[in-house]
Amino acid sequence: MPLGLTIVTILPLRCADTNCSVIKASQDAGVPRLVLINATMPAWAAPGYVQGKRMAEACAAEFVASGRAGGAGEVTQGAARGALVLKPGAIYGTRHSAGGLPIPLAPVLAPVSWGLHAARGAVEAATHAAPGLLGGALVPPVPVEDLAALAANGALSDEYAGTFTVVDAWMQEHRTNAE
Repeated sequence: MPLGLTIVTILPLRCADTNCSVIKASQDAGVPRLVLINATMPAWAAPGYVQGKRMAEACAAEFVASGRAGGAGEVTQGAARGALVLKPGAIYGTRHSAGGLPIPLAPVLAPVSWGLHAARGAVEAATHAAPGLLGGALVPPVPVEDLAALAANGALSDEYAGTFTVVDAWMQEHRTNAE
């Protein structure tokens, strides 16, 4: 197998193993809330990448299913575990070049996001007509500040206690109660 294919297949799985190891350590430490920033991916994305993202999401679901947080004497003892999985498409903000030059992505990606939101019905129809080509590809980019605010809320809010919640690229919640 060519080296490039090995990297595409194995690295995402190693990333999933790393994510799952961190999630398991959090579970063992009695952490009550988990936020996983995952991704919405097109159907044609590299299979290893897709599998790695699915594995990490399954570990987050197991975190919630494992029960209650904390151990004897811990502040979090008895708190229902909760997980929030954020699945954005592209994330934009200001990047910086190796030399420190700021590269703002909002002038390009904010109008794309607005346009996809404005044409959501047509986007959903096109995606439904050609899911193998467009599924997961035509999703609105999200500002990094919005994603950070969602992540902070997921980590700190009791709103997610006892639930496994996925927020998709359209910022819609899909919630499952653990109990």
